[in-house]
Amino acid sequence: MALEMEPVKAQGRTDSRYWIYEQPVIRDTGKNALRYYEKAGKLQIALCDYVVATKDRTGNITEETKPGRLAALDLDALEEDQQTLHWLLEILQGLVWK
Repeated sequence: MALEMEPVKAQGRTDSRYWIYEQPVIRDTGKNALRYYEKAGKLQIALCDYVVATKDRTGNITEETKPGRLAALDLDALEEDQQTLHWLLEILQGLVWK
């Protein structure tokens, strides 16, 4: 489900914070989380999410779930580099056929 928000223009550029404007499809392997942002053409690969608990001055504890360290794969750039794309596909196909 994508949010119906338009990117904010800042200094003539479209805001590149795609994760704010688009709800990803998420798959969790138990060790990694993958988030696919179709409209933005990005695939994030992260360590598992973790929970941070904080206590305010009144003693109330709040918990917030945060993503683990992540890297984003720009799928448009990958499509332009066919050699790297084929290399990545070979790696993934090797996992399927083990």
